[in-house]
Amino acid sequence: MDALQQVRKQLKTQCINKENTITASNDREQEKIWTDIELLERSRYILFKMAPDWEEDETAIMDNLFTKYPVLQSTYELTQKLRLWYNVRNIGKHTNLLEKELYNWCDEVNQSKIQAFRAVRKMIEKHLAMKALCHFVVHHKVSFSTANCAAIWLASFLL
Repeated sequence: MDALQQVRKQLKTQCINKENTITASNDREQEKIWTDIELLERSRYILFKMAPDWEEDETAIMDNLFTKYPVLQSTYELTQKLRLWYNVRNIGKHTNLLEKELYNWCDEVNQSKIQAFRAVRKMIEKHLAMKALCHFVVHHKVSFSTANCAAIWLASFLL
């Protein structure tokens, strides 16, 4: 959610910067930009909701913003995919399927090139890599204990 809000704030800042460069003689354009700023501000709490839970006016606001700012829509969709991965419906799914879904999400983040997701993607990839190492160590009876495996995993975050 932080990445989504970061992109929203960047877009709002860009709108404010555009407004500062507009001359006083162009009042109509200035109104339009303030409207964009206002819509970006109103979207702050809407973006925390799932799209099916939006009310009619919220849907209109978000349709307008997604049309003007496709990066906001991409960011929202990636955020929702990650939120759905944590959904209760995933309880009981096979671990390999869940990991595959996470890898697919990481691939989508790479393709989108949205910088706000970089830290989340790296953390997930590092966690999955360490999990794979621990799985190898445990199932191939290498002389590592579970505690050693946990220590390796923890150390990977400190590097």
